[in-house]
Amino acid sequence: CALPISNTTVVVPGLPGAPTGVAVELDGSGRTAIVTYTPPASSPSAADIIGYRATCTSTNGGTARTGVGTGGIIVVTTLTGPNSIYNCSVAAITAAADGPASTAVSVTTF
Repeated sequence: CALPISNTTVVVPGLPGAPTGVAVELDGSGRTAIVTYTPPASSPSAADIIGYRATCTSTNGGTARTGVGTGGIIVVTTLTGPNSIYNCSVAAITAAADGPASTAVSVTTF
């Protein structure tokens, strides 16, 4: 017995663009990154974005560190150091998937 096949198309909503204006500073410990960003201009709708993820990747192959936030500032903790270089970027989070990452900004721990 063969089942009928339906030709349906699943539409995945468009993803937002990458955040811009990313900047990174270290707090007084030198091991916590304060990442700031401007939300992407090209968003399907503000309701589609449920948050933002900052990812700081060590240039020496160490473990990447992440933080999540919604208000233009994300805190990323437990960076190693001293003198470890991290490349930090930000991406919008939606229910469908993460949007593209911003251009990475480097920071060196102390």
